[in-house]
Amino acid sequence: TSGAAVFSVNNPVPSLTSFVPNTTQGAGPGFTLTVTGTSFVSASIVRWDGQSRPTTFVSSTELKADISAANIASGGEKAITVFNPMPGGGLSSAGVFLVSNPAPTITNLTPSAATAGANAFLLTVSGANLSSSSIVQWNGASRPTVFVDPATVTATIPATDLANPGTPQVTIFNPPPGGGLSNGLTFTITNPVPVVSSVVPNRIVAGSSDILITINGSKFVGASTVQWNGQSRVTTFVSGSQLRVVILAPDVATVGQGTITVFNPAPEGGTSAPLPFTIFPPNPNPVITSLSRTIEVAGASGFNLVVKGASLIDASQVYWNGTARPTTFTNSTELVAAISASDLTTAGVAQVSIFTPAPGGGTTNPLSFTIASPFVTVSAASFQPGSIAPGAIVAGFGVGLAVGTALASQSPLPTLLLGSYVQVKDSAGAARQAQLFFVSPSQINFLIPEQTAVGEATIEVNSGDGKVSLGKIQIALVALGIFAANADGKGIAAANAVRAVGTTITFEDVAQLSDGVWVPRCLSLGPATDLVFLVLYGTGLRGSSAGLTLTATIGGVATPVPFAGAQGAFAGVDQLNLGPISRQLIGAGVVNVIVSVNGVAANTVQMCVN
Repeated sequence: TSGAAVFSVNNPVPSLTSFVPNTTQGAGPGFTLTVTGTSFVSASIVRWDGQSRPTTFVSSTELKADISAANIASGGEKAITVFNPMPGGGLSSAGVFLVSNPAPTITNLTPSAATAGANAFLLTVSGANLSSSSIVQWNGASRPTVFVDPATVTATIPATDLANPGTPQVTIFNPPPGGGLSNGLTFTITNPVPVVSSVVPNRIVAGSSDILITINGSKFVGASTVQWNGQSRVTTFVSGSQLRVVILAPDVATVGQGTITVFNPAPEGGTSAPLPFTIFPPNPNPVITSLSRTIEVAGASGFNLVVKGASLIDASQVYWNGTARPTTFTNSTELVAAISASDLTTAGVAQVSIFTPAPGGGTTNPLSFTIASPFVTVSAASFQPGSIAPGAIVAGFGVGLAVGTALASQSPLPTLLLGSYVQVKDSAGAARQAQLFFVSPSQINFLIPEQTAVGEATIEVNSGDGKVSLGKIQIALVALGIFAANADGKGIAAANAVRAVGTTITFEDVAQLSDGVWVPRCLSLGPATDLVFLVLYGTGLRGSSAGLTLTATIGGVATPVPFAGAQGAFAGVDQLNLGPISRQLIGAGVVNVIVSVNGVAANTVQMCVN
């Protein structure tokens, strides 16, 4: 048998002669299209506008194809062709199938109404004979339309279509072929009920001239009218949230209260809730009575000053040396002013007044506020900063504290020297004058009053020439300072040694003067039969009898404290007896003496032991 040879049988190129039907109305149901021609094969496919449709082969001259409702959803000319696949084959010439648009109808609008000034929204239009080419019209103007199904389309209605009240007509237009304009349905745009949120200004003095006020709110329209006590006034429309109106002089001629409303006319519309407009009498003349504080130290931080008075209004302002300060109105008897650090840079006296603007109003008489020079205090014994106890002696330093130098020479101590006096105001608010030891332009030594409460106290120094100094001090129950011979809180102690030999008591010095400076005088502890005690003098220990714990070391050796309390002969001076001094210290030379109260060490002083 020979080898095989291939004989090719090619599909012919089909020819289209006619199809039935050849026209229909769009948006209808699907149907079967009968196509006649020649050279059809079992694999032939009918195409609708280039898209293959399910095809049934009847004969070489007849085919049937399923045309869906989606194929005729929109009107126009549709190309009908027949395609034979390879081998061979090809595409027939095209025939034209006419889908005509139906005339649309409208049955319902959702929503069918809105208020003027509303935002853009999506309008749903229901009806019949609608297609993908249907266009919703608003008063004859086309709007962006989306086809949903043959009975429904939606359209975007912009906010500009809702700016004013009215009854626009909604229609649907289907373009040719066929098509046409539907019946119209009315969409109602009503005026909203306006809302008033604020009136600016909302008050005026009686007897003023015409005033332009601004009405803020929402749902205003071009035809909105502002009403004064129910009577319309000439209104300017600014926006949907703002109106302007002129309130006439006769409207505000007398003290009282008017009402502001906004009226929107029909359709719908209405009147807003009222807001009050106050017509008040001329501003009262203010009165100033007191300041929450009348003194502050120069260089201090800013603070809020409470100013008391009468006939104050929210427009009243506190003035500092004739210049307004940021002021908060509390009520008709109180203002709060922000006094800045820059107001307190220089010592002196500031004038505080209250100003109320016109109409009426005026300026009060001033009250004085003292800006004091800084006053720094330390223990007169230790010369160290820190807490001071009631009844303790204090050394204070500043500028212009006195007009000269004077030393107290009387007992009890005076509270006034060369016209200078010191006032101590404690944490409980009690103010007491301090007894004075010594005054000079740069230093004052004084006694803290024994009744002074624990906590922060204010020290105010008034000199004979009117200058004022101010400082703060922390008051503690006990704050021990020990006197040193050179009056600087360190070095050799201002102390005595007491030697007991049997019943014989002798006193010895522990310091001696050398070239104008106190230096140690070494102390011999003597034979073992001698008991030697060190007597220290300090201040700030008046409460030591109230169960306080005292400890002492001399040269690092623990030493008993058999007595601690008031010295008795001198104001503010306390006495501490330490000893007997340990014989371990023989030959130790200059050693430190440390006393602690409740675990807090006083300033360290020294003594010398041979």
